[in-house]
Amino acid sequence: MHNRYSRTIFICLAVFFSSLIAHADSSLTMDEAIRIGLAQSPALEAARLETEAGQVEIAREKPVFSPQVTAKAETTLQGPTVTFPRDNSGLDTVQKESFSRVQLQLDQPLYSPGFSAASKRYHARTMANRWEYLQQVNDAILSIRLAYIQALSAQAMLKVAQEENNLAQKHLDLARLMLQSGNVSEEDLKSAEADAAQAESGLTQAADGAQLAIANLNRLMGRDPTTSAVLEAPKQLPVVPENMNNGIEEALNNRPEMRMIDAEIAAAKAGISLASSQSMPGLSAQAVVAHQTPSAFVNENYYAASLVIKWDIFDGGKTHADEESAKLQSLRLKALRTETELGIRAEALKSWKDMQDAESRIQSCDKQVAAARAALDIANIRFQQRAATQLEVSSAMLNLIKAETDKNNAIYDLFSAYANWRHATGEDVVQMRGEQVHTNAPSPDKK
Repeated sequence: MHNRYSRTIFICLAVFFSSLIAHADSSLTMDEAIRIGLAQSPALEAARLETEAGQVEIAREKPVFSPQVTAKAETTLQGPTVTFPRDNSGLDTVQKESFSRVQLQLDQPLYSPGFSAASKRYHARTMANRWEYLQQVNDAILSIRLAYIQALSAQAMLKVAQEENNLAQKHLDLARLMLQSGNVSEEDLKSAEADAAQAESGLTQAADGAQLAIANLNRLMGRDPTTSAVLEAPKQLPVVPENMNNGIEEALNNRPEMRMIDAEIAAAKAGISLASSQSMPGLSAQAVVAHQTPSAFVNENYYAASLVIKWDIFDGGKTHADEESAKLQSLRLKALRTETELGIRAEALKSWKDMQDAESRIQSCDKQVAAARAALDIANIRFQQRAATQLEVSSAMLNLIKAETDKNNAIYDLFSAYANWRHATGEDVVQMRGEQVHTNAPSPDKK
């Protein structure tokens, strides 16, 4: 008996001091948790670096009209010496045993048939790369938001478990007093002790669950899992939209997946034009300046300028193959866009239905909690008057705990469904881009 009371006191003190330690830190709202996660999450940092690496690869294909300048120096040992006879002048050397040359060559493109298409493809691929990063950010926000809600739910369940434990202990104390006065039997006392032990075990499990939920939230935020935190519950329940049509339209406009595929389709279309233009002629200007070992037919200094037209008249079918491949890629992306759109519509529909269901359950649970609490009060009064058995009290207590648990689950199911709705409609991405929460992320609206 003493051990049971000692364990109960220890658990309550642990919960109390954990609360004091947590209150030593500043409270944490859901929006603040998201901001911290976006700034500190190692997973998002890895995604950002991957995006930057991808942009480096994309930049390799960026079309430019910059001149290409090449410097070249060479020395050649050759032989035999070649001479050329001149009238009354002896012999002139045509080929010396050593020959040196320093040359500077400039190649300036003047016209490239695929320049415009290549430029469009570069910018489209850049946009797709950035939207892909924002897709990962949007997913990270959802994970943090759901973890925060799960932690709030776990803490609410801890309060329910504390209430259950308090009720069980009070009823156990009452049963002991009634046993001493001869109003209950030993069996009733043992039943009360069993209820108290079960409530104590539930309190331990709830405390562990709350601690693990905070640890998971810290992990997603990029913090030490043991970091204490006081979570601020939202002051109001989410408002369920009257219909989902506006949300679906927002989703199709805002979701990074849709914007990324649209950019990839634009890149594929530009790729078609680029593939068809590669067999067309291009124009460039070339200039050469050289200083070299002179001979009878070679001056010491040399310069030249020329216009060069390059035209691949026959390329063995490469142009046609590249064009067909680009067309098929465009068709594949359009099919993928349709599939993505259907998935987003289904995701928005499910989250909206889940919000409606949770809201309805909350209203029902409010009535159930009130009824269960009244039934427990009546059962306790009847037990004191020896008109009710311990089984009736235990059953009433269990019904109250179940009703409160159901209400807690319904409330946080509503918050979770609303989080999924924000993710599905891309609302977090719109807010994030407006507030520049992701300070390290490239903006997809900037080229």
